[in-house]
Amino acid sequence: MSTLKVGTIQDHANSTTAMTIDSSGRVSRPVLPAWRLMLNANQSMTSNSAIVNFVASGTATEGCFIQGGCTVSSGVVTVPVDGVYQVNASVRYQNVGGIYVELFMRINASAHRGYHLEGDPYDTYHSISSSHTFKLEANDTIDILANAVSDTDWLVNANRLSAFSGFMVG
Repeated sequence: MSTLKVGTIQDHANSTTAMTIDSSGRVSRPVLPAWRLMLNANQSMTSNSAIVNFVASGTATEGCFIQGGCTVSSGVVTVPVDGVYQVNASVRYQNVGGIYVELFMRINASAHRGYHLEGDPYDTYHSISSSHTFKLEANDTIDILANAVSDTDWLVNANRLSAFSGFMVG
């Protein structure tokens, strides 16, 4: 039996730190693909559904980040590598007068990957939270589509109440 004592593992091509192990045995992976996004302002909706335009910067930066090669554009996150990802979303619907509200987690614009439905959203505020695990490939995209059936004048509330996060599990 032999023991390998390593504190840091780096990429062989450009010496980027890929993993560190501290003296207590805790492992840190600073390039782990991950994100936490929020809205800069309420997003007004003028149709039944739209992609929620989550961002990693601006006025809603409390705890927001994007790392490990992930990118975001107009609320659409692109993952850099193949793997299993845990994805989470919370959307606060406001002033919905429709029949029901839906939250879709879309992979490559396919609406039926992660889905949550809430009926009777006649209160001023209505929230949906959803979490799913997906097997994704490099350059797959994921976004959150919010839908209010039979309503074209509503909004997604920003005020730290709507968020979109995910990370590579392995």
